Amino acid sequence: MARRSRAERGFTLIEVLAALLILAAIGSGASLFFGPWRARAVLLSETRGTANWLEQVRGRAIVGGAPLAVTFAGGGARLEVEGALEPRVQALPTQFRGRGALVFRPDGSAEGGEIELGDGSRRALIRVEGVTGRVRIVEAHTEPGKGSLSHAR
Repeated sequence: MARRSRAERGFTLIEVLAALLILAAIGSGASLFFGPWRARAVLLSETRGTANWLEQVRGRAIVGGAPLAVTFAGGGARLEVEGALEPRVQALPTQFRGRGALVFRPDGSAEGGEIELGDGSRRALIRVEGVTGRVRIVEAHTEPGKGSLSHAR
């Protein structure tokens, strides 16, 4: 019986395990490197998604000719509007600061206020203007004192 050459036999178990160990080390190092970028991406995605959802609520109030109130259920984990849109489930803790509730009126105005998204090290602020009902992302930070990530929309 002829012996096969090394190229025909393939890799040994030790060689395969060593390759997997090297890949695992690279993967764990990459997750440490990309972790802060992921936190920033989650914050910005949630902020933009919430702002867009609020703009849809405002549009529904204008088209429907009736005021729509946004309620913050589950400690701010869900934003709801009675019968207008699907609820928005928040991935980050959310707080509303304003007088009473956040209400969009048929003339486009709103009972304004601010919505803060974040968990301490990351936070973003969405402002709803009272007279115009305009929804704006005012600021977004990933760490206190590190500067603004964005935007005024």
